Amino acid sequence: MLYEFIRWAGAFYMFWLAYDIWRGEDPTAAEGDAGQAKADRYFFRGFVTNVLNPKAAVFYIAVLPQFIDPNRDLLPQTMALTLAYVAVATIVHGGIVALASRARPLLQNADRMQMVRRVLAIGLLLVALWLLWSTRVSNG
Repeated sequence: MLYEFIRWAGAFYMFWLAYDIWRGEDPTAAEGDAGQAKADRYFFRGFVTNVLNPKAAVFYIAVLPQFIDPNRDLLPQTMALTLAYVAVATIVHGGIVALASRARPLLQNADRMQMVRRVLAIGLLLVALWLLWSTRVSNG
């Protein structure tokens, strides 16, 4: 039951993100305090997206135990491996942010930005539908 809840919550969140991307808003319009509020909102959105993504849980269940020595304390090993995982993920996400900031001048054009938003929204919607289809549990 928890699996189904998480699966549907993730899919509905992706549907909402697709809708939000589709309707769009000018990201360059925010200045000052409004800009900080928008940055906070984007941070929260990224956080929720990562929490609803089962990839980390699957990683911990499938990969992490292979690197744990059963003859040593579990907590220090788990903490070290978790910190390494977070460090790698931070580097990867930092690289994505750096590349996105480099692409920003290409997306400053309003028409181009709307086209990119629409393509990304459709892609996200398709991924959400694929997620629901591919992760369904057969009762037969």
